[in-house]
Amino acid sequence: MVRRALESVSVFTSWLARPLLLTSMRFDSSLATKIKIMTKYKIVHFAHDKNFVSFMAINEEDIPIGWANLTIQLDDKLKLQDAFVLEPYRRQGIYDALWNKRMDFILEKYSNKGYTVYAYCKPMSINQFKKHGFDEIEQLTHVSKEI
Repeated sequence: MVRRALESVSVFTSWLARPLLLTSMRFDSSLATKIKIMTKYKIVHFAHDKNFVSFMAINEEDIPIGWANLTIQLDDKLKLQDAFVLEPYRRQGIYDALWNKRMDFILEKYSNKGYTVYAYCKPMSINQFKKHGFDEIEQLTHVSKEI
């Protein structure tokens, strides 16, 4: 039932071979009531290349339920980006587990080497960053144009 419900989420069957496709994953909130919430999960990370690392939460059925990405930039900056947990799995500590795994990786590989860690985040995430010692530098406005 879970696999059937997630078909419209565009989860691919061979995600280990092609984890970059997760960035196109979309969640249909109308499916939330049909999906059984799984509390057991594991966090894994993939180094797509030397400049991009993805941390993924995977449930017992090997279905990706959340992720957090990291880009290593050429100017000694580490960009935290694209953290997300599927709606029915929220409020279970998965986001914090992804955050901690990513920060542990950063501290292990880049601590005391002159790197700066930064991110652009939404208002709902700012407290997570402040809790971990990040300073708010500026507020941005999201703009778009249909073409």
